[in-house]
Amino acid sequence: MLPTQSTIRSTGRGTRVLVTGASSGIGKATAWKLAEAGAHVVTIARDKEQLDEVVAEFAAAGLKLHAYV
Repeated sequence: MLPTQSTIRSTGRGTRVLVTGASSGIGKATAWKLAEAGAHVVTIARDKEQLDEVVAEFAAAGLKLHAYV
């Protein structure tokens, strides 16, 4: 389940959040929304190539994603 807008707003700037599986689907959408809200998003995933692509997408949008495999 994706977080609600009020949950995202209450997360606030500077909050550290761990999102698993952010290389696709719900995990990616969740990480994106949280990063847009100003959270420091850390993610882990199994597929390094796919995760590298997602990190590049975030960077192109001016968002930061700390990714680990």
